Amino acid sequence: MRRAVVAIGAVLVLLALAAGAASAHALLQSADPAPNSVTATTPPVITLTFTEAPDPKLSSVQVLDSSGASVATGPAEAASGHADELSIAIKSLSEGVYTVAWQTVSAVDGHIAAGSYAFLVGTTAPPAGSAGAAPPSSTATAGASLGVVIARWILYVGLLGLLGAAFLGAFLLPGELSLPLRLAMGELIVAVVGTVLLVAIQTGDAGASLADLPGTSLGNDAVMRLVPLILATAVLVPAFRAHGLVRRGLLAATGVLAAVALLVEATLSHAASQSFAPAEIALQWLHVTAVGLWLGGLVALLTQIRGAATPENGELARRFALLAGFGLGIVALTGVLRSIVDIGTINALLTTEFGLLVLLKVAFLIPIAALGALNHFRNVPRAGRDLRPLRRAGSIELTIGAVVLLVASILVNVAPPTEVAAAAGGQSGPQAGATASTPPSLTISGSDFGTSVRLKLTVSPGTVGSNEFSARVTDYDTGAPVNATAVRLTFSLPAKPSIGASTLDLRLQKPDLFTATGANLSLEGTWLMSALVTEPTTSVGVDLQVTVRSAPQQIDVNRVAGLPTIYAVHLSSGRTVQIYLDPGKPGSNLLHATWFDATGHEMPVSDVTMAQILPSGASVALQPQILDSGHEAASVQVDTLPATFALAATGPGGVALQTQLQISQSA
Repeated sequence: MRRAVVAIGAVLVLLALAAGAASAHALLQSADPAPNSVTATTPPVITLTFTEAPDPKLSSVQVLDSSGASVATGPAEAASGHADELSIAIKSLSEGVYTVAWQTVSAVDGHIAAGSYAFLVGTTAPPAGSAGAAPPSSTATAGASLGVVIARWILYVGLLGLLGAAFLGAFLLPGELSLPLRLAMGELIVAVVGTVLLVAIQTGDAGASLADLPGTSLGNDAVMRLVPLILATAVLVPAFRAHGLVRRGLLAATGVLAAVALLVEATLSHAASQSFAPAEIALQWLHVTAVGLWLGGLVALLTQIRGAATPENGELARRFALLAGFGLGIVALTGVLRSIVDIGTINALLTTEFGLLVLLKVAFLIPIAALGALNHFRNVPRAGRDLRPLRRAGSIELTIGAVVLLVASILVNVAPPTEVAAAAGGQSGPQAGATASTPPSLTISGSDFGTSVRLKLTVSPGTVGSNEFSARVTDYDTGAPVNATAVRLTFSLPAKPSIGASTLDLRLQKPDLFTATGANLSLEGTWLMSALVTEPTTSVGVDLQVTVRSAPQQIDVNRVAGLPTIYAVHLSSGRTVQIYLDPGKPGSNLLHATWFDATGHEMPVSDVTMAQILPSGASVALQPQILDSGHEAASVQVDTLPATFALAATGPGGVALQTQLQISQSA
């Protein structure tokens, strides 16, 4: 009967869908103005509402015009009476598209999330039938750095090993406790190192310094993590000088403090943000504590039985096998319960990053469970006569367990599907309906890595601002429509890594066509787009790339007989540049450029570049000279007119100013 129970536990562990805490992330739930919305006038403030309270001291919000210049008048602040909101005041805005880029540090556990969306001011509203943008999901920019993953793995190894060594020494091992004490001290040092590294790297990833930590969520988390470790040190050090029951009691107290440290990790996890937070925290704590008794205890057991096989070693192995079987069952049961809360659906398990990481972890748990069963039924009964099979199997089990902990350390920084769904559910935007198609401006195609589907995406008009996206999904080989149920586009701008990713859900119009309208392409440059095509039982990703420019600039031409023709180019936010070629005839000329702000005053600029674009497409760099603040000129030899010139400069506040125009011969 006992063997049957253990066997059932080994099977259940294959279904355990979490081996570590699923971290909290402050994801965008709603915004005012909403993604892809159109406002007739400038909103007084931008207000963002998140799924969890962000730390206002460590979080940031940028509001940028289409040139990338900031239009905010100050930093983001916590909204009064609403801990889950951040607001930022902005300047009076001219007509155009604006990007809201945010980065949050969760006040729950210090995890970083980032994203962006766009809204429009005073422009024509998106056509009826456009789909609003889904909130940004936590991608690479929203997740943790490699350093955080490694630091968290070191912390896990230390805490779980400390708990296992303390428990085995205090409750299972008769006689001398020197070896468990030394092992516990080593694991305690590992846990302290992991904690210090985690705090330091999280602080750096948040763009803060250690001096900024007091009064922040990261600072409070650091204190909560360090206190039980400091107390454990104060308890464990005297145990080396103590004897008998006092030493055993101090070792047991160390184990209790290790369990408290694991409770801290549970309270700093996603479980704390659930509707039934106390119950979820308790489940999470039971889960990680059982892992510590199982894998951490196995480390202590293998350390203790390094010598020759004896009846005492065999009895210790038998006692631990009973504990490990119990721990295995707790790990499986609590893992399944926590996964139901975090993942929600089978589809999310199969199609999301979080779900795929869980499946990867389960794949590693399969050989661990098999080795555990081998140890329990075969190697432990022989341990009194021969320890070599138990050591070999246990060592392999621990090696794979270390990999599982590494996967869990990655998983802990990915937002669970239910949290992402909650963020998506709170987003508002234009709703769907029938639309008339518009002439395509940009068409790009791609396929998934496994060449199972083709995706053809049309972006119209293909310029910065509001665009209509039409995606056709067909079978890679036959060209027949694919039975896809959803298409989600994720946008990122590599040239500006501070701009987080945004997403847009396309709506099904007919079997192979998905459409939506969004302002996600809100800045000039080359955008990377990842299309997630969801089918009834699986999903595939298609990577695309598109380069967008601003809509054609308005150019006013002033021709006066006997004088150079003046070209006034309208730039972003009311700025202009006046350009003329003097004398404006073939031969030697001076190319003049004078930059003006929205009030018509001459505007100082820096990093000015001028180039002549030859008919072949090659460019010849010119050497501009400053004549006055905001006025530059460069010598150029013009063989024929009209001639094409490209100009660029950086305005106040880092705004990028650029234009390309054709200049004809002056009258």
